[in-house]
Amino acid sequence: MRARLPAALSVVYDYDVDRAMAECPGEQRQHVFDFEEGIRCVISIDRDRDGILGRPFLHLSFSCDWSKTEQIGHFLRRIEMIPVEFWPDTVLLELKHFMTPCAVHFIYEVPLDWQRFLKACESIPKTGSSAP
Repeated sequence: MRARLPAALSVVYDYDVDRAMAECPGEQRQHVFDFEEGIRCVISIDRDRDGILGRPFLHLSFSCDWSKTEQIGHFLRRIEMIPVEFWPDTVLLELKHFMTPCAVHFIYEVPLDWQRFLKACESIPKTGSSAP
């Protein structure tokens, strides 16, 4: 699953320009990461010039089957660990988080050394446990 990170981070989704696009990141397979426990993570680099930063930011959104109440506690604990699993050697600076009816969203500062960050994504060893 980690081997797919460079593809998820290769394009900046510009909300000001692409708002009318038929496919947002969550509808494009390269951005969607499904975990065995029923959690879906959508990873993208977004930009909203009039909004959060005015420059690209790392956007992770998490969803699950909200009707399973026993899963919610696990979901909340698990979403804290997923970024660490994807980027074990990178400290991500959280800028904002918010909820929508279907997902929990986290906005992170894009690491300053972007090329090094992408190389680190490519070099993370693959794990077979939840790869699609």
